[in-house]
Amino acid sequence: MSSKDLHLKDRVVRPGITYEHPPTFPDPRELGVEEWLSRLGSGGTLGRALVKSLGIPPEVVNESLPEDMRALPVEGLDTDAVRQVRKKVLGFIANVLRSPSPVVVLCGEDPIGFYPFRPSIIPEGCEVKNFQSMNEAVDEFFSSLLRRSGVGSGEVGEEGRARRTLEKALRNLASSREALKRHVKELELFERNYAVLEDVWRCVRRVVKDEGWGKVPEACGVEAYDPSKGVFSVKAGDSLITLTVKSSVKEQYFELRRRVASLRKKIVRAEEAVKELEAKLKEAEEARMREEERKTLVMRREWYSQYHWIRTSSGFIAVGGKDAQQNEKVVRKYLTPKDIFIHADVRGASVFVVKCGGSLPPEEDLREVGTLAVSYSRAWREGVGALDAYWVWGEQVSKSPPPGQFLPTGSFMVYGRKNFLRGLRLELSIALRITGDSTYEVVIGPPHYVKGLEGVKAYVTIVPGDRSRASVAKEFINLVSGLPYRFIGLSPDELMARIPGESRIIDRFVAAD
Repeated sequence: MSSKDLHLKDRVVRPGITYEHPPTFPDPRELGVEEWLSRLGSGGTLGRALVKSLGIPPEVVNESLPEDMRALPVEGLDTDAVRQVRKKVLGFIANVLRSPSPVVVLCGEDPIGFYPFRPSIIPEGCEVKNFQSMNEAVDEFFSSLLRRSGVGSGEVGEEGRARRTLEKALRNLASSREALKRHVKELELFERNYAVLEDVWRCVRRVVKDEGWGKVPEACGVEAYDPSKGVFSVKAGDSLITLTVKSSVKEQYFELRRRVASLRKKIVRAEEAVKELEAKLKEAEEARMREEERKTLVMRREWYSQYHWIRTSSGFIAVGGKDAQQNEKVVRKYLTPKDIFIHADVRGASVFVVKCGGSLPPEEDLREVGTLAVSYSRAWREGVGALDAYWVWGEQVSKSPPPGQFLPTGSFMVYGRKNFLRGLRLELSIALRITGDSTYEVVIGPPHYVKGLEGVKAYVTIVPGDRSRASVAKEFINLVSGLPYRFIGLSPDELMARIPGESRIIDRFVAAD
């Protein structure tokens, strides 16, 4: 349900009626060649256009078309070429639907994808696991993700490793104790029968030298012998003691004593290691129990999540491109004559479209969007403190250049009066906001805007600086790790995509939940 009236290009959002998601891509099988040609547009490569304009999964594009065909520029493709492409793609889809081969691709213990077909290229070190049905493959994929993230199982992560290491240490300790028991018994027998053993050893040495090993049992009373190893066994009570002719009895006795002493030291060290491992396992179990008590939240995904975005204080959605291609898409797909176009007063900045349907948002809302527009520009990399942006109505924006000129991808012509937003500070707050019983989202905007949002549990405020995006993202994740929630989907990559460039953190906040 919406709290604001929004008249959008493809639907109306109004309080009291169920929210409708933006329309999905049509089924490419139901589109003719001419429709394919029209939707592919005129920019970029064929492979990219099939994904972005027709909604065909990149895995299908990669499997159905050779690399040289995927790399073809869309501009210049004629009907015959598109017909051939369409035939290959739809033929592949038909074969998969007719004879699916559900699989999950695993790299080590990490699931990296599930498919209704066996991919032709598997990353090195990865394997393919087959399933009877697609449902089974999907279930295994997401179950594996949950297990890897520590959800639903106490036998993964630190606890699982600690338990396996402890079990191995206990097995080694038991083996060492058993070996010590045998060697101590052997040493006691050796000491009680030392004189006899020495006499037999001298006998064996003499007989072997004079008559060979075959005469040893009869002449010396040994129980068994092995000429290839130079050893023989002497009965001592109910046991056998094995000696070698290569070393004196005295040397063998002291070697046995050294072995017993070494085993005793090894067992002491092993017992200490077991105590440490037991403590680590207990700590891991307690950490897992604390983790299980934390509420699991999943990152909220909306149609605009793939772009830079902000939901302004008055409820208007604004989306901006992360690169020239997305700038192009944002304007072509979402800008109507009655929406607002916002751009920093500098080349190469992110283009923002405010979906307002002819309603003029308050100045404060426009400045909120403008702050993102100036921040996602080269001005951030250059360490600029403040910059102007401007806004115009969608009807003032055109993709058609003046005669004889060319507009590169992501560039537009703006006609008429520009309305400037002066002195916008390059200062952003990145926040984690709870949006429901089981969802959260990462929001970004001017500090005063973020501080005024409900449900914000943590934020950092950044300005241009010298810390890498990865470093800032890591600090943010460390900041939220103490909250009583498990944030599924929150990753350094997710945060780095929202950080304009090298930064400096000037403020931090985490709720005392």
